[in-house]
Amino acid sequence: MQCEMWRDIIKSLVIALAWGVIQTLPYLSVNHELMFSDIILWFGFVDTEIILVYIIDLSLNFLPFFLFQIVFGTYVYRRFCSASVYYFSRCPNRVSWFLKESGKLYFFSFIYPLVMVLTATLLITAIGQFSYDQGAFMLLLYYVVIHSLWLFITALLVNIIAIKLDSSHGFIIIVVVQMASIGLLLLWENVWPLVNTPNQALHVFLLKFNPVARLILPWQSSSIAMVNDKLNQFNIDFNLNESALVFLISALVVIGIGSYIVRRQEWVDSNTESGGL
Repeated sequence: MQCEMWRDIIKSLVIALAWGVIQTLPYLSVNHELMFSDIILWFGFVDTEIILVYIIDLSLNFLPFFLFQIVFGTYVYRRFCSASVYYFSRCPNRVSWFLKESGKLYFFSFIYPLVMVLTATLLITAIGQFSYDQGAFMLLLYYVVIHSLWLFITALLVNIIAIKLDSSHGFIIIVVVQMASIGLLLLWENVWPLVNTPNQALHVFLLKFNPVARLILPWQSSSIAMVNDKLNQFNIDFNLNESALVFLISALVVIGIGSYIVRRQEWVDSNTESGGL
């Protein structure tokens, strides 16, 4: 089990390092000084406007999320694919096992965005002009917490759906939900505009129900002035603390659903990939 854990840690680190390098390449030729907050905001979808071309670009920038969901979408479910009866006969408390596996999955979810940012930071520090700015470390904390919780929620949902259906269904459903959320952002271009409208409060309230909007850091606000100065693109009340809390509650709900399903799952029928045992 320890070997598997280390293998998964290395897998997460390698993918994060690779994406950190790939996403940094276009910025290596920048000939002016970059701040630490600039790097964080690259990974927090900076310069995203509610216009079709930007929304298409946003969907492409979701590739690191999709890759994580592919790689860890069977992290929990894999126990159901081989020797599940033998494995779980030696694991009397299924819920406790599921909670431990969920904890490990969140650990991978946490280090994934953190390593991407740190990789980019090291590259810029080595090649370009770089400096740390006030409030950047607080912004980094918000970025890692919000993005890691979303990675965890989606990857765990893929696993849970796979237990009831199969892994391909789990991944497809979660990707479709995310792509639909990205596409629905276009509603705030003309239908529910965020600026120059007497109904701004209502439109902002509706935007908060779109989970992808909570991943776009520059759209959000903060009560901390040094953080808010780097964000609040639309000058609206869309607090980072609220986004972190919403994702935390959502994660706990998903864990609860997963615990219920795992506790009631019949192991003998669990290997849906091959039609049972």
